[in-house]
Amino acid sequence: MDIGSKYYIVLVGPKYPVNVGIIARTMRNFSFNKLVLISPEKRVLEFSKLYAAKGAEVLEKQLVYDDLAQALQDLKPSVSIGTSGKKASKSLLRQYVSPKEMVELCRSIEGRVLLVFGREDIGL
Repeated sequence: MDIGSKYYIVLVGPKYPVNVGIIARTMRNFSFNKLVLISPEKRVLEFSKLYAAKGAEVLEKQLVYDDLAQALQDLKPSVSIGTSGKKASKSLLRQYVSPKEMVELCRSIEGRVLLVFGREDIGL
């Protein structure tokens, strides 16, 4: 499975078109082409291309969902990876994984990998 079809970049509740445009441009530069937006603000959909340059082709193929649960159901990932600076409650399983370990883990996965990023202001 090539990098373009294996990895999905998922942005939950993106607020600013400039951020989404720059992410699309960066994705294009590194051969990622699967962008998923969860409940984006309307202006994000309208103006992101202004900041995307050649990443506009990533935006043309983006998937948009109302909520993360629906995206997970539709995309059926092998694993979803997110980050948080918040302390975990005792009922929530979180385990620190170094960047090097994460790369090794992602390479070993056969199916889809979702890299999930939270809102610019409050995270996941």
